Amino acid sequence: MGISEIDKNKRDELIELAKQELRYTELRRDHGVVAAENMVDCWVRGYLRGKTVGTISIDISTPNKPIAAGAQLIVAERNKQFLKGYSIEEDVNFNDCGELLTGAVACIHGTDSPLDCPASWDVVRFEKMLSKELEQRLITAGALIAAEIDRVRNS
Repeated sequence: MGISEIDKNKRDELIELAKQELRYTELRRDHGVVAAENMVDCWVRGYLRGKTVGTISIDISTPNKPIAAGAQLIVAERNKQFLKGYSIEEDVNFNDCGELLTGAVACIHGTDSPLDCPASWDVVRFEKMLSKELEQRLITAGALIAAEIDRVRNS
């Protein structure tokens, strides 16, 4: 079912849900209106297909059930990483010593993390990542774990 094949009310509801889940205002501010609208469109299409959200495929074992909010947030964050210019190829070449997992664990701990910034990472960005609220740090940790899985599968 495509986005044009559902009734207008349902479409509007899904677009609003996508904007909430993707933190649309922040996404638009950081990446521009076109990128933000594309992400919303990808999210809605993925939701309708039950298979794809953004650029990441998700296998849903229970048909007609929405993806859990936590998983959607992690997928959206992973897609934001791609929009920021990070790539699987870059991770394969430059994050092959556990940096992504170190970053993920550090996110879980936040500013109390005993882990140092990975040598190949920007210290200011790393510290900013650790200073966010718990929910955002968990989302980032999930996206970094997804990035590590992508790196392992493509090594």
